[in-house]
Parts: sequence; structure tokens; C-alpha cells
Amino acid sequence: MPVTPKVLIANTYIATGLNQVLLVDNVSIIDKFTVTNVSANEATLTVSLHNLGSAQDGIIVSNRILAPNETYTCPEVTGHVLLANGRVSAQSSVNLALILRASGRELTA
Repeated sequence: MPVTPKVLIANTYIATGLNQVLLVDNVSIIDKFTVTNVSANEATLTVSLHNLGSAQDGIIVSNRILAPNETYTCPEVTGHVLLANGRVSAQSSVNLALILRASGRELTA
């Protein structure tokens, strides 16, 4: 099974409300998941991983507060596997205060 390193999410601002930020076509492994607060105010981060079920299943990071200019590497997310058609959703308490980037490996048949 070929493995391809790839950027899964390229510098995406996180909005308020739980929004899908990634949908994978093939099985993928998250190797790095970094969120930076680019605002002058605190912002709260929530991240969910979904392989099946509703938008609320799989909350991995819950209400993590990021200070202004703080970068958080989300160790709770690193190493998780998304099945084909798996999704990542993220939410910020302050609209467009947080920037997300993720990289990993995609497995193809």
C-alpha cells in the first residue's frame, strides 16, 4: 500500500461554530496539527475527528484556551487515523483568530 506524505490542511482560519476543515478521500494519518492564535485576544479551540456519526462525535480537543500569539501543537490529535471519507471539524470562540495547519500521510491502494 503506497504511503504519500502530504499537507492535509494548509493554513486555514478557524471560524466560530463547528466547521469541517478537512475531508479525506483515503485513509490518512495525522502527523502534525498546529494551531496559532493570530489575534490580540484569547481564543478557545475545539477539534473533533469524525469517522462515522454526528458532528459532535469524536471531540478530541475541548475548549483549549490559546493566548494571543500562542502556538499549540495539539498532541491529542497527532497520530490519529482518519478512515476514507473521515473528517476533521474545528471551532474557535473568536472568528478568524486561529490558523490551523496539518500534515500527515495518505495511504492508497
